[in-house]
Amino acid sequence: MNILANWRPRPVVIIVALAGIAVCTRLSIWQWDRGNAKAEIERGRLEAGIGDARTTGSLDLAHLPFGERLHVQGRWRADQTILLDNQTRQGRPGVHVWTLFELTSGQQLLINRGWTALSLDREVAFVPQTPVSERVTGLLRDLPRAGLQTENACTPGALARMNYPTHTEIECTLGEPVLPALLLLDADVPGAYLREWQRFEIPPARHYGYAFQWAALALTLVFLFFRFNRVPPKDDH
Repeated sequence: MNILANWRPRPVVIIVALAGIAVCTRLSIWQWDRGNAKAEIERGRLEAGIGDARTTGSLDLAHLPFGERLHVQGRWRADQTILLDNQTRQGRPGVHVWTLFELTSGQQLLINRGWTALSLDREVAFVPQTPVSERVTGLLRDLPRAGLQTENACTPGALARMNYPTHTEIECTLGEPVLPALLLLDADVPGAYLREWQRFEIPPARHYGYAFQWAALALTLVFLFFRFNRVPPKDDH
């Protein structure tokens, strides 16, 4: 018996169904890959925590060592500071302070110096000072991304407040090339700001969960496509 004998979908239905299945499948693969990438960083962090931080004055742009603890050499550039906006802690509004650090190679790397509170009217209640310590040790990670990305205007100037800026937006705001990475300053390094780093905005397990959800939706679309595009067989009697 030919199971496709009574299958008569219209061309527009085929196009819409294939497009929906393709999108859901692509999103499932993307979430799975994100989960794998973060799981790899997790493993790197565990391994890096066993030994001392590696000392370096330059980074290979093609192979940035995400998940590794580094002791970077160079100089602070406190005049080049970005504030990561909308970072709450215990119900208080605040920002993360990202300050540029020039490696001895001349490369520019953003350092996350930690969280500080805003006043109730959300105005910045401090003026970033040049870090007093030349000891710069921390964990290298990729630039954080929000679940729902918003576009930031390129507004060059001191203390630009941005919501999870892209690498392009960061370079536009600072007006110079910057490495697509962020160093989370160690909590025991002298500094003015609170450092209690979260592992990720979205942990690997949640990405895997999202991947299964998108895959399940793709399979559901396949089932509905075949279920409702079958013409009932004619009664020969």
